[in-house]
Amino acid sequence: MRDAILAAMNLNIFARHADRVRMANIAQMINVLQAMILTDKEKMVLTPTYYVFKMYVPFQDATFIPVAFSAGTYTHGDISLPRVDAIAARTRTQSSGWRSPISTPTSQSKSRPVWPASRRSRPPGRR
Repeated sequence: MRDAILAAMNLNIFARHADRVRMANIAQMINVLQAMILTDKEKMVLTPTYYVFKMYVPFQDATFIPVAFSAGTYTHGDISLPRVDAIAARTRTQSSGWRSPISTPTSQSKSRPVWPASRRSRPPGRR
């Protein structure tokens, strides 16, 4: 789960800097740290990182829409992170935008990402 949260947070950072970041790739995909796919002989498993990348497919070639969202912060020592991170984007053919909330893990909060009730706004695979 940690790898999935890290991948989503990085993709959100790239989206926020879409004016400068034109493309982002994953360098190695199979049997490495934060792999998308793990194999062992004839067995294969798709990791949480794979599903994060699949969830972000609608953001490819989309227009970034600035959003503001505050759910407090999670602090551990000197590090402080938002409890929920979110981005939004709109494709050329879309009448409504895609949203991607991410919960930062915390032992103090039971908050989880919540997808809107609308079927069109859910990520792929969550229909």
